[in-house]
Amino acid sequence: MERGYGADLEELMESVSGVTGVSGTQPELEAPAVETIKDSDGIVIKGKCIYCAKVYCCETKKHGTSSLRLHVVNCLKNPHSKETRQSLLTFQPAPSSAGTQSSEGTEGVLGTLVFDQDLIRRALAEMIILDELPFRIVEGQGFRKFVLVCCPRFKIPSRWTISRDIFKIFSDERVNLKKFFKTSSQRVSITTDTWTSVQRINYMCITAHFIDSEWKLQKKIISFVPIYSHKGESIAKALESCLLDWGLKSVFSVTVDNASSNDTALGFLKKKLGSWGCTAVRCKYLHMRCIAHILNLVVQDELKECDSSVKKVRDAVRWNSTYMMLNTALLFQKVFEAYDDHDSSFKSDLGGSVPDFLDWESIQSLVMILKSFYEMTVRISGSLYVTSNTFFSEISDLSCLLKNMEEATEDSVKLMGKNMRAKFDKYWGEPEKMNFLIFYANILDPRDKIEYMPIQFN
Repeated sequence: MERGYGADLEELMESVSGVTGVSGTQPELEAPAVETIKDSDGIVIKGKCIYCAKVYCCETKKHGTSSLRLHVVNCLKNPHSKETRQSLLTFQPAPSSAGTQSSEGTEGVLGTLVFDQDLIRRALAEMIILDELPFRIVEGQGFRKFVLVCCPRFKIPSRWTISRDIFKIFSDERVNLKKFFKTSSQRVSITTDTWTSVQRINYMCITAHFIDSEWKLQKKIISFVPIYSHKGESIAKALESCLLDWGLKSVFSVTVDNASSNDTALGFLKKKLGSWGCTAVRCKYLHMRCIAHILNLVVQDELKECDSSVKKVRDAVRWNSTYMMLNTALLFQKVFEAYDDHDSSFKSDLGGSVPDFLDWESIQSLVMILKSFYEMTVRISGSLYVTSNTFFSEISDLSCLLKNMEEATEDSVKLMGKNMRAKFDKYWGEPEKMNFLIFYANILDPRDKIEYMPIQFN
């Protein structure tokens, strides 16, 4: 049976619509690359390139389709072309000192843009990790349209492929980190904490802090596991298992909160590290109490004196950070009053505990005190810069702050200072109660040295 005039052209359209891209990928096109032109009898006589609008005669018996096929495959405007004839110049922002790229584009390097399916796919997986996006974002209509406009040659992977890519990134990073720990002779500091989820499951997170080969402070989560309980034995076993898994024996310090179970866990860990034969000063300074946690305990004693006023605001606002909650609520004091006047259900919803004038006065003075503690917590809680050299200075500043509160004229402030001083002295009342590493780090700070330390002690 004789082939029709449009048979070859239809075969051509099917072939050029799946032109092979870079890295062996097969881009899926929603429409063929050729538009057919028919005569009055409905016979296909010409073909039009949809990218550059050039028209070629392609009647089967007279002209053939070779010329049209060759043009479509090599069309300069075809984004699915097999080969790129000319590299594209691009200006890539250079990484800043913090490790991020500059968004303003004031600094950077000039390079060439080359399509790489695997590289773009990895960048997509990293975007999902960094921005904590769901895997199914790659199946969204808006995302697919965005990619089609930005990079039509990129074949969007499924969410299952993305999940495998992310797990591969995790595995590669884990192998590289283990290799670093194995080849590096420096010590690593550990921080850990435990908590219970709403499902009543106990979890433990262990983070390693170290200086890399470029003298940059690094923070890596090396374990996130469920534990049986918050007892010292369970914590100690989880720590030991994590260190053995990573091959970490050169541990410098372990920072934990002030729960009694952590004292038991660190006592067990000291014996283990001692048996491994890689301790520093026989683990005498291994146990580091979390200064941020102690500071929080000190502040909690202060809040007990203003519990009723704070509770009235918290019932209406419900924030976790007491300072930020009260500081923001003060800006809307008149809103509270107007809401109470115009909406009778407002007071009933809060159980009749709407803040009054005396409550706002108490909150105003409380915010002024909490501001110093909040700023101090922010300074010592940094994880992208070294903070050990500032701990002793912050402790001495806190002692001075409490002393000023104790000498205040207002009875309420004086009572707060007295209660907070009792909690402060429990942990830092005497230098012997502190980890001596705090003093050494302060001495190594060129701004302080050893000459300033007696003043801070006093």
